[in-house]
Amino acid sequence: MKLSLRAPTSPSARSWADGEFDAQLERVLATTSALIDDYCGWPRGGFNPPADDAAATVRTAEPSPRWRGSAVFTGPISSPDGVVVRTGWGVLAAADWHWLHPGGPGEAWRHIELHSPARGPVTVEAVYGWPGGPPGGVVDANLLWAAHVFKLESNPLGAEISDFGVVHMSHRPRGIDQLLAPYMRTGAVIA
Repeated sequence: MKLSLRAPTSPSARSWADGEFDAQLERVLATTSALIDDYCGWPRGGFNPPADDAAATVRTAEPSPRWRGSAVFTGPISSPDGVVVRTGWGVLAAADWHWLHPGGPGEAWRHIELHSPARGPVTVEAVYGWPGGPPGGVVDANLLWAAHVFKLESNPLGAEISDFGVVHMSHRPRGIDQLLAPYMRTGAVIA
């Protein structure tokens, strides 16, 4: 993080090595992590890995009308093993649904498609979390956004003076959209 901020290394500058800014950096990283969860449409902590002893939990969603009631955004499921899908008709057999976005190594399973449209809410019982922790694009976006927020704190009005006059700084740095595009929520979210 300190490299992302281009932390000063001269002896006259306040020392970053002595931990003077560590609490502030941790606070900014936690804030931008929550911003990324919200921006991507994930529940808070959605990119966190599951605990080693995590038990399956149940989450509920309305099927996406965009997919004619058959697609459900599950949130990050760490493994496809033991996933139970229920609709108003009861527990669905594995042959009655499939993964729209199957996970790979270090990837989460995120979307399912029902073979027949659901009427009403769908519940999915699974171990939720991103296996292996957040993907690289999310980590990079968090560092980029945290560096941006950290610099905004020294410039609360969001403007800087340059050779060209007053320059406005946006509240979301450029490049965030591209880094987070593969992880954006689509369909109906599980609450």
